Amino acid sequence: MSDLSELAHRNLTDVFNQRNELLRVLAMTEIYEASATFTDHDGVVTGIEKINAKINDLQARNAGFVFAPTSFYELPDFASLSWGYGPDGEEPTVTGTDVVVVAGGRIAKLYTYITS
Repeated sequence: MSDLSELAHRNLTDVFNQRNELLRVLAMTEIYEASATFTDHDGVVTGIEKINAKINDLQARNAGFVFAPTSFYELPDFASLSWGYGPDGEEPTVTGTDVVVVAGGRIAKLYTYITS
C-alpha cells in the first residue's frame, strides 16, 4: 500500500468511520496537517477541530452508517478514493469520492463530492 493509499484509506476508516471522538482526533493529528482544509457541498472548513465538528454532525445525523471504499487512484501528492455510505452491512444509500492533496506526508486538502 502506498503512502497516499494509506492516508486516503485511514481518512475513511480511522477518521470518518471512527465513532470514538478521542481516537478520531488522534488519527486526525497523525494524518492531517494542522491547517488542513475540508471542502464539501456545505463549504470549506479549516483545521482539525472544525473538520471534527463536521464529522460529529454527520455521524449524529446518520447513526449506524459506515463508509466503505470502492476504488482508489493516485498521482504524485494527489489521490482519489471512491466510497459507498449507508447502514452497516447493507447496500450504500450514497456514493461519493474523496480527493486528498498531500503535503509533507499529511493530508493538506480534502475534497468530498457526492456522485449519487
